[in-house]
Amino acid sequence: MSSQTSTGNITRPLGSLRRVRLRGHLTALGAIHVRQRAKRRAVGNAHGATWLRRAWLWFSRYANSIAAVSSVVTMISLLYGVFTYTVLEAGPRREAELKTEIAAAWQTLNSGLGQGGNAGRIDALETLNRYNISLAGVTVTDAFLFRLNLPGADLERANFKGADLRSVVFEGAYLMEANFEGAILLAANFKDARLSGANFRGAMMEYSNLENAKIDRADLRGAWVGASNFQGTVLFQTCVEGVSFADARNLTSEQVSETVGISTPCRPVPSP
Repeated sequence: MSSQTSTGNITRPLGSLRRVRLRGHLTALGAIHVRQRAKRRAVGNAHGATWLRRAWLWFSRYANSIAAVSSVVTMISLLYGVFTYTVLEAGPRREAELKTEIAAAWQTLNSGLGQGGNAGRIDALETLNRYNISLAGVTVTDAFLFRLNLPGADLERANFKGADLRSVVFEGAYLMEANFEGAILLAANFKDARLSGANFRGAMMEYSNLENAKIDRADLRGAWVGASNFQGTVLFQTCVEGVSFADARNLTSEQVSETVGISTPCRPVPSP
């Protein structure tokens, strides 16, 4: 005889009630399991997304680091190239350029021999003097060398015969035995120049500055020296035959007394 329970007007067997309750418990457990599985799936997805974000951040930082290192390497390479070009190679490169420039200057002077005009010879002469190249024996006869600037130049035995040398600067230059015969030397600057044995025959030297110049044993026969400055000029044994010093400035009688050709005859001076 099965057990029964009564609730109000409904009477159920006790075993049936237990089965109903068991199914309810199982259903509740199943729902809990489903929710837990869904939660684990959600947590797993969240962990996966977090890992991807971390991986992307790491990659981005790594890529930025690579870019930064690449930029530094590029900059170092650029700086090394500049250093090599401007420092390590500067000496040999400048030396080669200097040799080329000097050779070109000499070529200009040689190609202009016997020609009038300038033909680039002013630049050539000044370039060579700027690099302290001796110009001894250079020939620029009949050339147009207006305002030529050669202070301190070595021009021993240089030949300027018939050249236009107006307003030139030979201050402190070495011009021993140089030839200025028939040259135009208006307002020329020979201050402190050494002109021993130089030839100025027939040269036009008005308004020239000969202050402290050494023109000993030189030849000034027939030269025009009006209004030139002779302050401190050495004229020992210089031939001044036919020269008028009437307008010369700062010329003393003592300086004139050292010359020849006025009261004493000039000794023969060979033409260069």
